[in-house]
Amino acid sequence: MDVDTASTLVMVVAPVLLLLEGLVVLVVWRVLGGRMPWLRRGHAAGRAGVDGAAVGYWLIASTVTALVGWMAWFIVIHALLFQFGTVAAWVGIAASMVFMAAVPIFWAIVIDRGARHR
Repeated sequence: MDVDTASTLVMVVAPVLLLLEGLVVLVVWRVLGGRMPWLRRGHAAGRAGVDGAAVGYWLIASTVTALVGWMAWFIVIHALLFQFGTVAAWVGIAASMVFMAAVPIFWAIVIDRGARHR
């Protein structure tokens, strides 16, 4: 890979992928009703507002999962590229976008269910 190709990947493809991930998150957010139940006031037996610990857990879990997932997908995408070619790598990139968009939503649902059972 030459410098021009790497520059194109960083300057064009990466922002487009981030935009597409953001659009996927917005669509999923709307499908889920456009709100996170644990952000409402009075949720779970009269608690007042957002539980700071729940937001902290969500932030840490989402960040760690996204970082580890990014490293794993980096390896998987390169393995797909070298074993099966460009098309397989693009399929891997699309799958990684779905994974990265689902990470914060997944952890929000898990933490919300845990907060309801407290």
